[in-house]
Amino acid sequence: NSLYAKTSKVHAPTFPPRSGVSDWLQADVRDICDNSIAEDAVAHLQADLERVDSPNNSILVDVVSQGPGKITVFFTPGRRGLHRMHILAGGVHFQDSPAPFQVIPA
Repeated sequence: NSLYAKTSKVHAPTFPPRSGVSDWLQADVRDICDNSIAEDAVAHLQADLERVDSPNNSILVDVVSQGPGKITVFFTPGRRGLHRMHILAGGVHFQDSPAPFQVIPA
């Protein structure tokens, strides 16, 4: 079973991330039949965090498998403001991607 973006889903952070402070969000990774897929799914997706008012400046993210069907994306936003997390498989966005969220002052 292989990663399928249309059945995979991004979950925005529960609480607003703070500028300069490490944070994370999770995503479900599924196959075309909506089954959890193997931990090696991380190798087949792209993740990118952008600050909306600086779309050409990506923020470094680290994608970690949390077992079959789950990934965690770690990031540290440098400045407050609206950000969007893009998670794609084969060039296709996951459900709820890009996931918008506000970064607040630390």
